[in-house]
Amino acid sequence: MVWLPIVICLAAFALVIGPVMLMQPTPSQRREASLRKAAEGMGLRVQILPINTPLGKQTSHLGVCYSFAWPSVKSMPDTWELIQKKYVHDIHAFGDWDWNIKPNFDVPKDIESRLKELSPKVYAVICTPQFLGCFWSELGTSDEVFEIGEWLKSAAIMLGKKTDA
Repeated sequence: MVWLPIVICLAAFALVIGPVMLMQPTPSQRREASLRKAAEGMGLRVQILPINTPLGKQTSHLGVCYSFAWPSVKSMPDTWELIQKKYVHDIHAFGDWDWNIKPNFDVPKDIESRLKELSPKVYAVICTPQFLGCFWSELGTSDEVFEIGEWLKSAAIMLGKKTDA
């Protein structure tokens, strides 16, 4: 009978500590938070946005977009999207990249070589009047966040625009 109070105390302790432990972030949530914090330190915005036809799928889903804001909304009047396809084909605009939304202006000639510099985990590039961004899987490291940020800065320069960062 001496063990009964000990067992009751342990059960009560488990009932208090159990829910607290369930509220702790998982290792993948901690990793994503550290990637997003690194992006924030570079001046990138992290947004969850809808993206159409990623990697050849014919559906829309939400994706994680790391982006730089334009200094003013009038800086980039056109919207365009490039989506990475599953394979290289002549009908695609740039090897395994193709337009999801084509721009109304002439695309800079070196954009194809610039796309090859991107991390393979980036599956879409989007430009809107508000921002220039990359959708990616967030399965990388903070070094890849840095590479994406640098790519976005240089792409903005290539497009003739400055970022807020």
